[in-house]
Parts: sequence; structure tokens; C-alpha cells
Amino acid sequence: MNHRLRESAYPSGETDGRRSRYRPPTRADDILGKRRAWVAEQDWLTLERLPAYAPELNPVELLWSSLKKRELANLAGDHLADVADATEQGIHRINANPRLPWSFLAHTGLTIGPPHPPNLRKDQ
Repeated sequence: MNHRLRESAYPSGETDGRRSRYRPPTRADDILGKRRAWVAEQDWLTLERLPAYAPELNPVELLWSSLKKRELANLAGDHLADVADATEQGIHRINANPRLPWSFLAHTGLTIGPPHPPNLRKDQ
């Protein structure tokens, strides 16, 4: 069974001034509380709240943009396999240049890797 957890803008008991948003605690609230507690214990983990839709923060969007401008531009294949083959060729082109995939990540302003060694806490 797939459970989706979503943080409410109005936690149990709070109101927005127009109507009551109170609801009794649910199992999802319990899971969310446990997740928050676990995250708080991890000194190496930083969570950032991101908007629901932010293509400018998704490096894959830049990959697709590159494919659509080159391999998929004006492609009118007779079969879906033609599109898949052109897409695969484009991915090979991008991987052939070791700097290109990293440029997609750099363009978003995001980074991979800890700002300090993972075995040291920030206060050490």
C-alpha cells in the first residue's frame, strides 16, 4: 500500500482564521513525527524545502532540453523505437563529454557532496 506523506500548512489544532482545521492525529502524523525526529538526529543531513514545481532546480530538465534541441528536433519517427534510439544517441553524446552532465547540475546552483567531511560535525 502506497502512503503519501504531506506536511499540512496548518498542523492539527491551528486555524487559518476562516474555519477550523482541527483533525484528530492520524497514522501519517505519527510517521511524519518519527521522520522529523530521525532527521533531527542526523548531524550530516540538511533538508531544504523546495517548491512543488521548480524545473530550474532539476538538472534532468536541462538534459531533456539538450536532447530536444539536437537529437529529437524535427524527429518524425514511424515508431516509438525511433524516438528511443534517438534519445539513446543523445545520452551517449552527452556522456561523451565528461563536463556536460556536470554543467547541467552547475546551472541549477545545486551541488553534490558534503561541505565538510561526513564524519565530522559542523561544531568540531
